[in-house]
Amino acid sequence: MTRTGPVLLITVLLLTLPGSHARGQERPLDVHGPLPESLDCGSCHTPRSWTHLRDPLDFRHDSDTEFPLEGAHRTLVCRGCHLDLRFDEPQASPSDCMACHLDIHQGRMSDTCTACHTTTSFLHLDGEFLHAASSFPLTGAHRQIDCEQCHADDRGGAYSPLPTECIACHQAEYLATTTIDHVAAGYTTDCTRCHSEVAFGYAPRFDHVAASGYPLVEVHAELPCATCHTPGTMALTVPLPASPDDCVTCHQSDYDAAHAGWGFATTCLDCHGQTRWDDVDFDHSFPIYSGAHKGKWDGCATCHVTPGDFTSFTCFSCHEHAQSSTDSDHREVSGYVYDSASCVSCHPDGKH
Repeated sequence: MTRTGPVLLITVLLLTLPGSHARGQERPLDVHGPLPESLDCGSCHTPRSWTHLRDPLDFRHDSDTEFPLEGAHRTLVCRGCHLDLRFDEPQASPSDCMACHLDIHQGRMSDTCTACHTTTSFLHLDGEFLHAASSFPLTGAHRQIDCEQCHADDRGGAYSPLPTECIACHQAEYLATTTIDHVAAGYTTDCTRCHSEVAFGYAPRFDHVAASGYPLVEVHAELPCATCHTPGTMALTVPLPASPDDCVTCHQSDYDAAHAGWGFATTCLDCHGQTRWDDVDFDHSFPIYSGAHKGKWDGCATCHVTPGDFTSFTCFSCHEHAQSSTDSDHREVSGYVYDSASCVSCHPDGKH
């Protein structure tokens, strides 16, 4: 046997290998489709068999093509994208996702998949982040619920756009209201006019002034509606004050219990705040809350003995002096007069 046989056999094999050709010949049609002239079949194949590939391959998808493999793409087998192992198909760029992926949104979302998705996983999405860029950012209680609670009819995670009006999702709550029958009262279906997104039972945006002319301030804002209104119809169970400072319309019994017979004005806000009844903001010029007079009196009548007249007062209910003795002590005081007004004019701080 001569050496011509093996040499001839090797030459024939090389000429018949896909992608292989003799110098000067055109490259034959490749089963993988048209490939770059510089690509050597030996980058992937071995002489052992067509299906026995090199491990690792000399071919680098990231550097040898314009489509770097990232994320889940790196775990795919070649046939997962290149059907029939035709490497000239699909003709797609890294941003042309729909060349391979079905648009489950059916054209109702952006055609740029990477605006929401990553190559890590199509189902791994930050819904709160995506909503922040939409016309319906998730705030309050909406941040605590699962996507499917709103996107109940979507299949396969399509998450098609939904109406953003509150009533589109919360009509049942609107119709079931009992504290205030929204239907009977003709309330707007724009829930944001009264409610926040913290909870339906919390309505900090309700404009009580526009509805009744009476502003709810401090402790009044914390009262249940049923304190003054009939649940459902919201009919008043108390008289409507004539103005915001008309406290006595509702608090006549409180006034009578504390001030009956003393002639105090019924403008409660002159002395009281709206946090609590004992939060009295009354400027008593004489120091009865400090110094020697602190805790030495039982009430206004200790000094103001004439009912309804708080301009007159007496010091002698507590300070029982013999006028002769007091006169003697003040013999050298110019303008001295033995009466309570004179006492305060000389002793405005209550000290000797």
